[in-house]
Amino acid sequence: MEGQDQRAGQRRRITVKQLTLGAVSINIDKAKCFFDERLDVELNVIELNEIVDAIKTLDSEKINAIVVSSDSLPFPRPFDLRIFCAFTSEENKIIAVIGKKKEIEVRKIFFELDERRRWGKVWIAGFGPGNADLLTIKTDRLCGIADAIFYDDLIDSDFLKKYEAEKIYVGKRKGRRKTDQNEINAELFSAARSGKRVVRLKGGDPFIFGRGGEELEYLSKRCIAVEVVPGVSAINAAAAEFGIPLTQRYLSSSLEIVSMHGRTSSNSTLVYYMSASLLNEVQSDLREKGIAGDTPVAIIRNASIANSEIVTTTVDSMEGLSVSSPALVIVGRTSAFASQPSRWLTIGKEELGLGFMDREDIMEDLSKFEKYRSYLNRYDGIAFACAENKKLFFEIAGELSGLLFYAPS
Repeated sequence: MEGQDQRAGQRRRITVKQLTLGAVSINIDKAKCFFDERLDVELNVIELNEIVDAIKTLDSEKINAIVVSSDSLPFPRPFDLRIFCAFTSEENKIIAVIGKKKEIEVRKIFFELDERRRWGKVWIAGFGPGNADLLTIKTDRLCGIADAIFYDDLIDSDFLKKYEAEKIYVGKRKGRRKTDQNEINAELFSAARSGKRVVRLKGGDPFIFGRGGEELEYLSKRCIAVEVVPGVSAINAAAAEFGIPLTQRYLSSSLEIVSMHGRTSSNSTLVYYMSASLLNEVQSDLREKGIAGDTPVAIIRNASIANSEIVTTTVDSMEGLSVSSPALVIVGRTSAFASQPSRWLTIGKEELGLGFMDREDIMEDLSKFEKYRSYLNRYDGIAFACAENKKLFFEIAGELSGLLFYAPS
């Protein structure tokens, strides 16, 4: 740190637009925030070259945040790392200010400057295998509030007519003219950055041979809020329609899903159900299969509900871990994608779909607040559909710390 302190120079007034790649130490006591995208605060700027080294400086008490070009953002981001704000430089590049979730006072300063408050969001959602009756309630609701729906082949375009959103076909079916994936990525980014709520509708489930991970990575590295909504896979639908149990006691205790495109023997993902109390046995099974010790592992509890949790580790480090049920274990290179996205509790009837919310949990009315009170530390903030909701909320909840709050002006 001595060399860095020497490079820091003296404190100086600086606007956000003037910030270059580097670490920023902020004097909270003298901070003043304005709403014209200008930060008037004493900053101590330390120039840094490598993003990995820059992130390590956040563990120092001297550094509150890092300023970085968004195309240099790590993916996936470390669990406790947050984008405090994003803005456009004079060269039309997206610049991100990032730091630890715990830096709540610094986050409050930058939150008011965050251009993402005017951006939209992308939901990468599964339509299901083709029959619209298998569309999930959530995806149906999201399509109803969307400004734009980008949809693939094998999706009933006539069914989509019931939604008011603009529909953009981006299919890639073999033997027909197809939309390039890079072009799709760019269109999703452009639509969300212009303030639209975007549903990227994919056949089946977006994370089972749906290239949903590629779109998630592209958008996340450009500071676009993204949420993935699972869909019924063709695997489930085909088996159910013709009465084929994919697993059955004494007959089949595992399921392998294989694509003949780009297949290799070393890039499979393994999922273990009902394994919370059997992690040592899972580890032994993986070693018997010849899975490398440094292979990423994600252990997920209570998936999809408010008290969901994730533990990340490797095959070699699983021994001795204690996780309570219900939980499943995901093993493979894609487990390294695991992240802890910014998570907001939205009080209202529907998702707001703003650019700083990776995930929104909806609380339709304040009568359900006590159910969420014990989970509030899992959230980055609380958003209100209207200012009146905010007023009523604080009458019920009292003083709360460690959270950001948003209500439309």
